[in-house]
Amino acid sequence: MRCAKQAPFSGDFVFAIWDGRQQQFFAARDQMGTHPFNYAFVENTLIFSNEMMAIRQHPAVSMKLDEYAIADFLLFGGFFWFDRRLTIFSDIRMLEAAHQLTADHGSVQTERYWQLPYDEPMLRYRTEQEYADHFLDLFKITLKDRARTDRVVVSMSGGLDSTSIAAMLSQLVQQGEINTQVSAVVGVYDRIHPDTEAYYARLVGLRYPNTLHIEFMPLDQYGITNPFPVASQPSFDMQKDQIEGAMKVILRNGRIRFAGGGGDELFVETPLWDTMHAMPPLQALEMYRWLWGFLGHRPPLWGLLPYLQEHLKPRRQSKLREEPTYNFPIWLNPEFIQRLDLKSRWRDFWNLEVKPTAIYQPNVYQGFVTNDWTMHGELMDRLAYTPPMPARPFLDIRMIRFALSLPPQPFNRRKYLLRRAMRDILPEEVLKRPKTPLGSLITNLLREPGLEWIDQWEAIPELAPYVRRELVQPVVNKNYPNSLGQVYLRPMMLNHWMKALYERARQPQIPTTHS
Repeated sequence: MRCAKQAPFSGDFVFAIWDGRQQQFFAARDQMGTHPFNYAFVENTLIFSNEMMAIRQHPAVSMKLDEYAIADFLLFGGFFWFDRRLTIFSDIRMLEAAHQLTADHGSVQTERYWQLPYDEPMLRYRTEQEYADHFLDLFKITLKDRARTDRVVVSMSGGLDSTSIAAMLSQLVQQGEINTQVSAVVGVYDRIHPDTEAYYARLVGLRYPNTLHIEFMPLDQYGITNPFPVASQPSFDMQKDQIEGAMKVILRNGRIRFAGGGGDELFVETPLWDTMHAMPPLQALEMYRWLWGFLGHRPPLWGLLPYLQEHLKPRRQSKLREEPTYNFPIWLNPEFIQRLDLKSRWRDFWNLEVKPTAIYQPNVYQGFVTNDWTMHGELMDRLAYTPPMPARPFLDIRMIRFALSLPPQPFNRRKYLLRRAMRDILPEEVLKRPKTPLGSLITNLLREPGLEWIDQWEAIPELAPYVRRELVQPVVNKNYPNSLGQVYLRPMMLNHWMKALYERARQPQIPTTHS
C-alpha cells in the first residue's frame, strides 16, 4: 500500500490503516505536516498517536530524553532544524511531513511519498489581472474545501493575510457558495503590547456587517502565569490563562479555525538578481527579456547592489553564510558541547542551505521546506480546552505550486499580488497598510511588575549535564538586542518542563479520558 506519488491526497490529514489480510500497518502524513503523527517502536510493538503523551503511557516507552533534541532546543529554540524525526523522547519519533510509514513482520520503514516541486514552469499570462484571477480562483477553492461546517472562526489580526481569509469567506457566504456562519476573534492589547490591529480588523467587520461577526478579546488581563503551562515538549508558552481563555472564545465561535499562517512565506520576495544569478545565463536572459515585455519597462535588478558589495569587499576566512543573531551560549555544559560536538552543529545551522530549490521563487520554496508547520496543541496539564486544528489555506499545496510558478517580479514585492487580487474585497486602508513588525510580546510581558520570581528559578539536578545555571543571565526587565532575552529563557523553560516531567512520573498514574 502506497500513497500515490503522482497525484497525492490534497488537504490536511494523517491516517493509519491496518491490513489484516497482509498483516501490515500503513500510515501517512499530509504534505505540509500540519497534523502530527508520533510513534514508538519498542519491544517489537508499534505505539502511535497524534498526542505524544498518550504514547508515553505505554509501559515499554521509557523516559529517556534525546540529547540532540535538547541541544537543538537550547541552541536554536526548536527540534526540527537537522532531523525532523526528533522528539524530546529517545523512544518516540515524529513521522515527517509528506512521509508514509509501513510496519510488518517486526520492522518499521518510513519513506517520502511527495516532494515540493522545485521545477514548476513559470506562468506567462499577458496581464497582471490574469494572475490575480488565477489566485482568487485557488483562494476560493481552498476555503470552500475546508469550510464544510455550520460555523467557522478566523484567528484574525488587522494584517493582510488573516483579513483576506475572513473577507473571502464572508463574500462566499454572500454569493451563496458556502453555507456557514463566519466569525473572527481578534486579540487586543492596549497597554502591554499596544498595536493598531483592532482598528484595521474593525474596518473589515464594517465592510461585511451581515456575514462577519467579530469578537474582540482583551489580552492585557492575561500576564505570565505561575506556573507556566507544560506542553508535550519544551516550549515557550508562559500564559496558561490566555491559552484557556482564547480556546474558550474560539470554540464558542466555530468548529473549524482558519489563520493566516503561511501567507508571509507564500508571497516572500526573491530579489530578481538572486533568481537570475542562479539560472543558466541563456535562461536568465530569456526570462529577463520576457519580463521587460510584460512590465512594459526595464525590470529593476533588485539584489545586484548587495551582491556586488558582498563580492567586491575582501573575503574573510571561514565566513558563515548567515551572521548569527546571537553568540554561542556560554551557559552550555562544556562536556555536553564536546560530547555532541555542538560547535560543529552550530556552524552547520548558520550555513544551512536547501538544495535543490525552486527556479523562479527560491525564497518561497525555502520558506515552506524549512519551517515546521506542525500544529501541536497537546498539554500535559490537560487544559480544559484543547486547541482545534487550524485549517490554513495558504499552506494548501495548490496555492504553493501557484506561488512557485509566479514570475520573480512584480507579484511578491510587498505582497503586491495579494493586494491587487483583494482590492475589491478588502477596505482600501487595509490594502494600503504597510507591514509593521509588532516586536517581541515576551519582552514586553517580562517588563510587567511582580515577575522577579522568574529569574529566581532553581535548576533541578537533571539539568546540570546540559546547562551551567550560574551563567544564565536574568530576563526580567531587560532590553536585550535581537531578542537575546528569549535565548536566555531556553534553559529556564527546559528546566521547568523537565521538573514537571519527573514530578509527573513520581505520581500515581490515573487513567484519563478525552471527549
